[in-house]
Amino acid sequence: MRQVNHLLQKNRRILAALFIGASRNKTIVHQQLADQGYQFRYYTHETKTQDGPAKFCYEYGYLPLEGDVLLILHQPSVESTIFAG
Repeated sequence: MRQVNHLLQKNRRILAALFIGASRNKTIVHQQLADQGYQFRYYTHETKTQDGPAKFCYEYGYLPLEGDVLLILHQPSVESTIFAG
C-alpha cells in the first residue's frame, strides 16, 4: 500500500510541475510523461468528459487527445476535498 501511495504522489508531482509551469492549456506527448517516470497504470480516479475519459492523480490529470498527445488538467475542487482535514 505504501508503495502504491508513493507512485500516486510521484505521478501527481510530475503532472503538477507540468501544469504549474504552463499557460492555460498544456499539452504534452505521452512519451514525455513516461520519460519523467510517470506510471500510467496508477491513478486515483477517472472522469468522463465529452472527449473521453480523463485520468487523475488527486487534483491533476490528463486527457488523451489525438495520437499520443495528452492535455494536462487540474480539478481544484478535488484538491480542497483531499487536503481538508
